[in-house]
Amino acid sequence: MASRKSRKKSIVTSVSVKENENSFQNCLEHTGNKLYFFCRPCAIPICHKCASEAHLSHDAENVLENFQSMRDLVTSDTSRMESLIQPEYKKIETQIQTNVLKLTSGYENVKKQIVTNGEIWHKAVESAVKKCLERVETMEKEDFSNLREQRKLISSLIAEIQSLIDYNKKILNENDISEINKFKAKSEEFSRIPTITSIIAPVFKNSDVEKEQLPERFGALKASVLKKSRDFVINVTSAEPPSKRDTLLDKPVVLRKVETKFEKCWSVQCIQDQNVWISGDVETVAKVDVHGNMIEKVSTRSKQAPFDLSITSKGELLYTDYGDRSVNIMKKGKFEPFLKLQGWNPLGLCATDSGEVLLCMDNRNDSSKQKSQQVKVVRYVHTSPTQEIQYDDGGCPLYVSGDFDVYITVNSNQDVCVSDRNAKAVVSTTQSGRFRWRYFGNVPTRKCPYFDPRSILTDRSCRILVSDADSNLVHLLDDRGHLLCLIGRGFLEKPVGISLDSEGNLYVVEYHTAKLKVIKYIK
Repeated sequence: MASRKSRKKSIVTSVSVKENENSFQNCLEHTGNKLYFFCRPCAIPICHKCASEAHLSHDAENVLENFQSMRDLVTSDTSRMESLIQPEYKKIETQIQTNVLKLTSGYENVKKQIVTNGEIWHKAVESAVKKCLERVETMEKEDFSNLREQRKLISSLIAEIQSLIDYNKKILNENDISEINKFKAKSEEFSRIPTITSIIAPVFKNSDVEKEQLPERFGALKASVLKKSRDFVINVTSAEPPSKRDTLLDKPVVLRKVETKFEKCWSVQCIQDQNVWISGDVETVAKVDVHGNMIEKVSTRSKQAPFDLSITSKGELLYTDYGDRSVNIMKKGKFEPFLKLQGWNPLGLCATDSGEVLLCMDNRNDSSKQKSQQVKVVRYVHTSPTQEIQYDDGGCPLYVSGDFDVYITVNSNQDVCVSDRNAKAVVSTTQSGRFRWRYFGNVPTRKCPYFDPRSILTDRSCRILVSDADSNLVHLLDDRGHLLCLIGRGFLEKPVGISLDSEGNLYVVEYHTAKLKVIKYIK
């Protein structure tokens, strides 16, 4: 049996004597002792004796600290339910009510068509009219039954959500330690919206036939069409106590300068073991270590320089090839085709943690006129396009077409952020493609006359970093497009590609010097 000294020491935090004793419950196992601590592995409140006996090897914290953390979780979960989930369900309820009205109108129209056609043919078609109406009414009952079931389901879910919201608010108002400590978040459970079926009324097609043929050929009734909505998941972050944002350093620090052995550099992507993939003005992509040594070199399929690089959630390298309109992926040490575009040229790309790929593209060619040139963002799941982002709510283009680069990233709040060098701006839209904001790099002390945005990425605190090549800077923005600080004054020269490692350090490649610089900008 292991000695007491060899056992892991329980990590506890002493409770201040200033805490109100009435805030703590009594321990049921050790009379007279208050439940000052919360055991993390067991997820229960414990007293001093519990911490030194049955829970000796368990991590524990001040029960009020855990209470506050869980209280924040309840507040956050309630906010998600109220502001994100419940409104979506109410939208669907409204949509179903609209569908009922449209379907009612549709069925009224088809009935009128049938009756009108029956009156034209008088008694000869009465039998056929009767049979056809019976069929329509049967379909109508089934369709409305379907819609009623959908409405019933959504209404019951809304009621359940409201009940959970009321309960959450109740325990928040009552400050019930016991109830809050055992709280379990429900927003994730309701984040997947049920499939809703829209029903299009049947269409009646009359037929000109001889009277004796009417019973069989009075008219063809096309069945109602069921159009199912696409399943989607409301973007709610995992129901955990909100994490603190990384604190910015007062002055960023250059940790390392690396000679890459490239003549010129364009893009960089961090991978494991502090290695990076780098591309430049040549046909190869190289894996480089922290000393600048080339560990691996892979040629592109077209023997042309890559436009942009990205890493998939599985760690696979992607690159875009503007020249042959392709996106390619590395498999077993060589590149294979991933996407082939028709009539569009691939620009910047971003692979997300969820397995999606967002790709910027333009339709520019030697013969196209300026007015006909377009830029858009297409979201792919595997290799299938599922969404296009191109215009704002007023029908105006979100992005400017031209001779320069366009890069893209997806923030952890699911905003789509595009570095549009033609517009000299960063453009942000929501996940659904609705315009949020533009940033034009308005820096009062700028020496360069205009903003020259290049590579763009986001960090784990939802902040946006974009390289500004002509100003020798990296702009750091918040998720609303407000400038937080500038990185690189005095130590960056023509920064283009940027990436982040697992520790949050910023990797920057410089175009002319072909140097890789590792910068620490967070504490």
